[in-house]
Amino acid sequence: DWGEHVDMPLIDNGWLHLALDGAIRLAELAGALMDIPGYDARQERLVAGVRTHLWRGEGYRSVEAKHYDDRGNALMILTGIATPDQHGAITAVLMSSRFSSPYMEKYVLEALFSLGHDKLALQRMQERFATMVNDWRSTLYEFWSLDNPWSSANHAWSGGPLTLLSQFVAGVAPLEPGFRRFSVRPQPGHLRRVEAMIPAAVGEITVRFTHAQNELILEIDVPAGAIAEAELPVSFGAL
Repeated sequence: DWGEHVDMPLIDNGWLHLALDGAIRLAELAGALMDIPGYDARQERLVAGVRTHLWRGEGYRSVEAKHYDDRGNALMILTGIATPDQHGAITAVLMSSRFSSPYMEKYVLEALFSLGHDKLALQRMQERFATMVNDWRSTLYEFWSLDNPWSSANHAWSGGPLTLLSQFVAGVAPLEPGFRRFSVRPQPGHLRRVEAMIPAAVGEITVRFTHAQNELILEIDVPAGAIAEAELPVSFGAL
C-alpha cells in the first residue's frame, strides 16, 4: 500500500496467511488434498512467529515500524492471528490510526465489522469517505483527495465499502457456491433502514431491514431452490 507508516513486514505476513487460506480452499475444490498439510504447517509457523515477535501489547508492529499500522492490524483480525484478548487493543488502533489508502481501507472496515463493531465501522466509513461521497461526481478517488496530482477521480479499487455494505450491513453472504444457501445477518449500526438486492445465480435476493420504534422488521425474498438462514442483530437485545 502507498502512504505513510506502511508496516510492510506485518502486512506481508497478513497477505501470506490469506494467500494460504485461498490455496487451501482451491486445493479442496481441485481435489489436491495432498497439498493441504503443507499449507497448514506453513500457516501454523507463520501464526506462531507473528504472535511471538510482532505483538507489542497495544497492537501488532514490526521492529522497523514507529506507529501501529491500521492496515496490518486489520489483517491480524481477518486472518485470526490476533487472539480474542487482543481484540480490544486492536480495535483502539483501528479507530485511532488513519494510514490506509482508500483501497486498503476496505480491510480496516471489514475487521471492525468482523468484530461486531458495526457502529464504529460505519462511523469510520463516513469519516474517511465523506469528501468523495459529498462530491458531485458519482465515482471514487484513488487518493483521499483530488489535491494530489496523481489521483484519479474514478478508481475501482476504492469501492470496498460497497461490498461491505452488502455483506455486513445488509448482511447477505453466501454459505454455498452460487448463493444456493446464504445467510442474512444485518449489522445496521445506527441505520434505521437498509435495503439491498443481490443478483445471484439462483435469482435475485432482496433484503429489507427496518428499525422503527420498538419494532424490527426483516423481509427477505428467497429465490426458488435457495435456502436462507436469517438472524436478527444481537445488538438490539432480547427480541
